[in-house]
Parts: sequence; structure tokens; C-alpha cells
Amino acid sequence: MTLGSGRSTQRWMSAVVLLLGVTQIAPAQVAGSLRTREPAKVLAPDPNSQFDVASIKPANPATRPGRAALALRPVINTGPAELSASSATLKDLVAAAYGVESYQVSGGPPWLGSDRFELYAKSAKPASREQLLFMLRSLLKERCKLATHIETKDMAVYALTVPKNANLQNPKLADQVRPELDHLATNWDLPALARFLSRFGADKPVIDASGLSKEFHLDLDMNDVIRMAQVDNSGPTNESMFDAMIDVIKRQTGLRVVTSKAPIEVIVIDQIERPSAN
Repeated sequence: MTLGSGRSTQRWMSAVVLLLGVTQIAPAQVAGSLRTREPAKVLAPDPNSQFDVASIKPANPATRPGRAALALRPVINTGPAELSASSATLKDLVAAAYGVESYQVSGGPPWLGSDRFELYAKSAKPASREQLLFMLRSLLKERCKLATHIETKDMAVYALTVPKNANLQNPKLADQVRPELDHLATNWDLPALARFLSRFGADKPVIDASGLSKEFHLDLDMNDVIRMAQVDNSGPTNESMFDAMIDVIKRQTGLRVVTSKAPIEVIVIDQIERPSAN
């Protein structure tokens, strides 16, 4: 997918903001919002979790993400007692409800990953993010007649590995990082980095194959990535952006990404309908 050269930086910066779910890149938010080990395990069910008020309606086409943003999953936002999503597909919502990535949702009708919806739901009392996702699952079963089962499939993946000569910088204090839109300079762990890369235009899931739990500092200069990803005069593509990102990470840390296969839990859609009226 070619993004066009004139506004490449603006489009990819907007996509990164959409990915992270923040209007400013704050150090704790960047890695913290992604800190789930890949591949994700399906959340256990909680049949007693339900929202008190919930609305799912078709999204305004004018709010549809740009082409760059479409390469990244729209964020599901949660607060102390509420959950919301903007211009999200039902595939996004199912993935969130089960605590997995979109690539771990299989089956369903063609519109599952294309029709977009606005979601707002509220609980009568404070709830954790995990509890809110349980409630989202119940909501989808009620409004969309969702029925699923879980399978484990061997999938082609990119495996994030740590060679012996890797050079992972020690984490920095909060006041030493650069919370700028064009610099994702913060402390990461490898599961968080794998999740970020999975959403960054990779043609296969990216998983952490290292087993390493330590944090490290990484400065992802998006302007540098975009410059390296230019394809002739047509601007960067999703593929060239991913390749450039991997190259920047490798130069800074020595981390490697290799093709592999891995068993991954998948949510298989047995039945789903467009949302019923609120």
C-alpha cells in the first residue's frame, strides 16, 4: 500500500498516535499500552460481567482512518468504568474482547474487518480493563449474536530474537526520555516491542521469542524511519516502513527478526451479525 509522498510524515505520525491511543507520546503510555506478551493468550470468560449502558452504531465515514492508519489496529480505550472505540471494526472489537490481536481472529463474514462502528459502554461501578473487556464480550454476544470457539494453529511469524552480540541500553529515568511525536523514545520490553511491530504493517505476526523480561531504552526516530522507507518518488509503503523500522531497531540494539512458525491461539468466529439496535 503506497502512502503518497506529500504527507507521509503526517500520515504516519497520525497512525502512531492512533495505535497508541494518546494525543501526546508519554513514555509510560508508549510501552505500557502494549505490555502484553505475544502471542496473546485468550482471556478466561466471566459470565457475570455486563455493561449497564452500551451503544454500538455505524461510524461516520468522515472519521474513517487514513490509509496509513488502516494498517494499524484502532485502539480500544478504557477508563475506570467505561470503554469506547472510534471507527473500529467488529474484528477489532472481538480481538479486544478476547484479549488477542486482530490476526488471532479467524472466520466470519467479509464485512467483519471492513464495516466500522462507534462504541461507548459504561459500567455502574469502577472496573479494571480486564473486567471491561469481559463485559465487551458479553455485549457482543447479546447485540451481535457472537459465537466462537478457540483453536491452536501453527502460523508463519516473525520471531524477535536477542543475539549474543545484542546491545540493549539500560532503561532511562522518566525525565531523561523524549516524549515527542516524531521520537518514540522510551523504555520498552520485548513483548511490547513485538506487539508494536505486529501493528506496524508487518505481513506476519511478530512474536517475542527471546524469553527476556528486562526493560531497555530505544529511540525510534520516525523521521529517520520514513526517510529510509522512501520508495522512489512515490513515498513509503507499509512494507518499506516495516523494513526500515526493523533496520533502525537492529542498528540500535542488535535485535534480530527471523521468519519462523509458532503455535498461536486463534478465536474462530462461528456466528456473528451486525449489531442490533441500541
